[in-house]
Amino acid sequence: MPTAPQKTLRQGGSSPVTQDKFWGREADLKLLAERAENRVHTLLAGQRRIGKTSLLQELLRRLRGDYIGMYVDLEKAASAEGAVAALAMEMLPYRSRFYQMFDKIFAFLRELAPGVKLKKGEASLEIDKSLTPGNWQRKGEQLFDLLAQMDKPVLLCFDEIPVFINRLLNAAAKANMRTQRAAVEPFLSWLRAMSIRHKENICIIYCGSIGFEPVLERVDCSATINTFTPYTVEPWDAATALECLRALARHAKVTYRDNADELLVRRLRCCIPHHVQLLFMELYEQCERRGAKSITPQDVDKALGALLHSGKGKAEFRHYVERLRLTFDEQSYALACRILQETAVDDHLPVGKLEELRREAALAEDDLKTLMQHLLGDGYLEAVENGWRFVSPLLRKWWKKEYRLRA
Repeated sequence: MPTAPQKTLRQGGSSPVTQDKFWGREADLKLLAERAENRVHTLLAGQRRIGKTSLLQELLRRLRGDYIGMYVDLEKAASAEGAVAALAMEMLPYRSRFYQMFDKIFAFLRELAPGVKLKKGEASLEIDKSLTPGNWQRKGEQLFDLLAQMDKPVLLCFDEIPVFINRLLNAAAKANMRTQRAAVEPFLSWLRAMSIRHKENICIIYCGSIGFEPVLERVDCSATINTFTPYTVEPWDAATALECLRALARHAKVTYRDNADELLVRRLRCCIPHHVQLLFMELYEQCERRGAKSITPQDVDKALGALLHSGKGKAEFRHYVERLRLTFDEQSYALACRILQETAVDDHLPVGKLEELRREAALAEDDLKTLMQHLLGDGYLEAVENGWRFVSPLLRKWWKKEYRLRA
């Protein structure tokens, strides 16, 4: 019997990947597809760069024949009106299916002849202008009513919803808890009501970091997501990461010498898919520059060093810093950076040191609890005996280098 050809994999880069660039999440896809079939609303969670957005987009692609899939990115939304506008923009391509009703919701569309195509920016601006604090819930409900009338069930994915909710909370950061709660509760309760009303026709996935739930707990809004069942996307195990590295090498027509691929997996310890692919890209480009066709253990250490000191590495790891800015208010952000700096220098943060840092920052104990839940849930730190350490040795080395540059 002939041997089946070994899989190859094209390099993916930094953007979300699908089809022939997607790797290693078949069990996740199967389980999420089953949830969609059973109309189980899902809170999809996982640490930074784990591949949540790629997983969502590949799920939508594979289920295209059975569902109408919509991907709504809320990262840049700054209000409930902005979130509803983002949903409307995703519905715009389906406008012809419910032309009259959609145009009643957004009256400016009635002035256009059927079939007229708006430029995306123009449509977004006009829809934004049509929504106000007084009408977004009513218009949003009308949009959900339209989705429920589609000829196929709808799989509706809201990405970066924790970033959106944190932006609303941070805008009210100096207010009391009642005011902070009022900034997010109406939107989340509205979405919860929509998830219940249209459960038979619309399945919703919230996507974001594991730190979402502690934020809602802090402002007493946990009940707004009790119709959603958590699903955690884990880092690749060593075997999956190795197979990915070998498939990438086969496609690039390079080989590994002296188990260099296994060394790379050990060096990473936590196999974040994006980091695996980023390091292979560095290894492959090193080979190309010197005209070689094999990757050695020495190349692995050189690639790790190059990534930490290159512009490519800076762009990657600064992302972790910027995400903290989006997550925390100014006081908590400053303390989060200090915690990570201290942990990076000693590769361990003792319990006593954390309390010392909290007192210096004059942060309330409950706020520190929320902050640490973020750092642990989002894959920055993990608990070890008598303290914490970085999940990723790669991220720890970068943070240590940055701290030393500023010291």
